[in-house]
Amino acid sequence: MVFKENHNKEKGWIQLWRKIRESEIWEQEPWRLKTWLWMILEANHDEIERFGRKLKRGQLYVNRIEDLCKVVRWNKGFVYKMPTVEAMKQFWKWLRKKGMVDTKKTTRGTIITILNYGEYQDIKKTYVDTIADTNIDTTQTPMTPQDRQPLKQLNKHDSAKASLPIREIISFFRSQVREKRGFEPEISWAKDGNLVKQRLKKYTSEQLKDLVAWYLESKHSERLGVSLATCLSAFIINLWLEDTT
Repeated sequence: MVFKENHNKEKGWIQLWRKIRESEIWEQEPWRLKTWLWMILEANHDEIERFGRKLKRGQLYVNRIEDLCKVVRWNKGFVYKMPTVEAMKQFWKWLRKKGMVDTKKTTRGTIITILNYGEYQDIKKTYVDTIADTNIDTTQTPMTPQDRQPLKQLNKHDSAKASLPIREIISFFRSQVREKRGFEPEISWAKDGNLVKQRLKKYTSEQLKDLVAWYLESKHSERLGVSLATCLSAFIINLWLEDTT
């Protein structure tokens, strides 16, 4: 996972990244670090309810260890490799021994609690922002009070500026979410529109529509959430290409 270089130390996440880099996990097999970062990123920021159980802040739900092994797989030559279930269990045991996590088995899987979760919040926020901003120029001037229009008014204004293919993809995404999930997704015409524009340089409109339909039908949308930025992230695109080619 790649984090953007940021020289503003006041934001705090550089210190947190250094903490991980200097920990024992940094010297272990790469998939272990990848698994640990995935846990931090997947942990809930606020209390939610899932499968009839309340998940507290800093907790995440893993249905099957086999699925997590697939998530952290890596490519070696032309072959995908991934840790065994037993290796993953041993890693969880190591994390518990080091006081980094606590695990609790349930009838539907395992609840993982990131201990001292507050120390890792900034890493999660930075990575989520990085996914949304991939290949996008993030140089923006601060908004003035006059610029702070109501969201609907701003979206309508920005929508009119978007090119037809961009509007087509965004409209398709919204209609698919309404049809399959029953709600109206939030859209940022500035960020989402720019991301669609970047993806259209490599993929056709029909391919992106196929990607949207695939994502909303996949288990990944249930785990990662329904947002256009996530759907068009490089991580999801790679999963889609692997599954459909």
